[in-house]
Amino acid sequence: MTDFKKINLLHRAIRISFNRNSSPPSFEYLLNKLKLNSNELAQLINDAKESGLEVLQDTFEFSQYSKLDYNTIKFGTENHSEFNLNNFIEYKKRIEKKLINLDFDNDELTEDILELAGTINKYLQILINRFNNKDSNENNLNKSSYDYQKVMSPIGEKPKLLTSNQLEDSLYEFLEPFQNIFFKIGLIYEGFDGQVQESQSEQDLYDDYMKLNFDNILGFIKLYEDGEFE
Repeated sequence: MTDFKKINLLHRAIRISFNRNSSPPSFEYLLNKLKLNSNELAQLINDAKESGLEVLQDTFEFSQYSKLDYNTIKFGTENHSEFNLNNFIEYKKRIEKKLINLDFDNDELTEDILELAGTINKYLQILINRFNNKDSNENNLNKSSYDYQKVMSPIGEKPKLLTSNQLEDSLYEFLEPFQNIFFKIGLIYEGFDGQVQESQSEQDLYDDYMKLNFDNILGFIKLYEDGEFE
């Protein structure tokens, strides 16, 4: 069975090497990076060729970074529950602790941060897709709007009557700056230096992350898990 996650990691290593050094990585480097033996790596390279997936790209693709695959986030597995509010909070804290130490000379740390953030990105995209399911009726929406006020008021948000579009917009409004932060990190990490439009230090990017408004999103996810939007 083709392991697309490992193929993605292989392509990532090749792409970064070409971007940084204008040459492919050595076989020995790939062995260590992917933690494979010679036979396994040779098989993976063959699988990657047959997959038809693109190796070199025009820019950084944030969607290719995640600790968990799409189906595990959405449905869970025997070993992992469906990604939920507690996971979201855990990943948020893990990113915060690691991002304060962001160092573009530390590839392992930077890649780890991108994969944590990429998992949150996938999760929120899944929520948006679910919310776009128009099975909710007007009664559920009105009840959700009322409950939303109760959830948000204790954390300092002014109560307001919300429509489905406003709730969906709150996810998009959060995702735009969230994705922008990690897109900038990804451009530098993968060696797309010519596409970096403004110089930002590691501290600048951490500060931008700490300015994100997580409260609205946490309130929304809590309501979703309580079944208010199903």
